Formats: sequence, structure tokens, C-alpha cells
Amino acid sequence: MKTTDYFKYTKKRPDRARICDQWIEQVMQHPVAEKVQADGRVQRWSFIAEEQRYPRVVLLEDRETVHNAFFDRRFRPVEETRAISDNVYVDLDKDGNLVSMTIEHAGRHASLPRVSVEEIDV
Repeated sequence: MKTTDYFKYTKKRPDRARICDQWIEQVMQHPVAEKVQADGRVQRWSFIAEEQRYPRVVLLEDRETVHNAFFDRRFRPVEETRAISDNVYVDLDKDGNLVSMTIEHAGRHASLPRVSVEEIDV
């Protein structure tokens, strides 16, 4: 497994030391979700049954080099996507809670010069 120096350093932290390489490999090879960051790095999640949690593994642009890995307290897998209208979709978790919302072409349809997003902790 290829890793960055940053990963080697943060892996020593008590909250991350317990994440074994086997779990990181599982996340890399069998993600339940993936997101590409603005900087090109790739975030992947997978469920680890032994921990009953989802680690987030951040890979470099090559999708092979591990840059970071930690248990993600906020991650909730999407169970269902519903179309609210032609351009609005919501992703729901297994309990029907909102995970995310997509508004396609928001700037064009609302005649907005700029669209911003704010994440709210609950």
C-alpha cells in the first residue's frame, strides 16, 4: 500500500492507530461511496463490520496513494435518491433522513450570479 508522509505521521495518533491496513484496503477496493475533492483527491468510505463504523480514506489523484484515513462520524450511506422536480434530487439514509440535496443548474434556473453552500451541524 502506497502512503504519503502525512499519512505515516497521522497514523500514529491514538484515534487513528487502530485503523488497520486491511480496513484501508477494503475501503479502497470496495467503497460504498466516493467523492472527488476540488483538489483532485478522492474520498472513499466503506462499512467495517468489526467496528460498526465507516472509515474515510483520502487518496491522492492517482487513486492508489493513501493520504489520510479516519473514522468518519458524519458519514451516512445513501439508501434512496428521490426526484423532487426535474432538477432537484434528495438523498436519504435508511431512516429517511436527508443526507444531501442536489440542485442541478441552480445558478441558471434561479438567475443567480453565484451559488454558495453552507453545512450546518445538527
